[in-house]
Amino acid sequence: ALWKGLQMHASFPEHDTTIKALTHTTPAGSFPSWRYEVRRRVGGKRHVLRFWFAKSLPGPPVEFDHRVDGRRVFRMVLLVVGRVVKPPTPGRRPPRRTGSTGRAR
Repeated sequence: ALWKGLQMHASFPEHDTTIKALTHTTPAGSFPSWRYEVRRRVGGKRHVLRFWFAKSLPGPPVEFDHRVDGRRVFRMVLLVVGRVVKPPTPGRRPPRRTGSTGRAR
């Protein structure tokens, strides 16, 4: 059941969806991508959902934009690629940031 749920989450109705190959730019860089645009009416309102999937990056889209009647209601954008930020250990203070001189700011 878990796989079926994931598969349904990432599926788009064919008659409401257009797919276009393009290069898409985010703060993380420019990526050859597929843009999925889903247009549908829900409760009398016009919804447009756009997903940009980088061909070289598996997983979630590098950008997602949801508009209702032309007004943005949600946006998600990839900021960096390949940088892992380790969460602080509970009960310990995070390290102080330093500048290029190595001195604490």
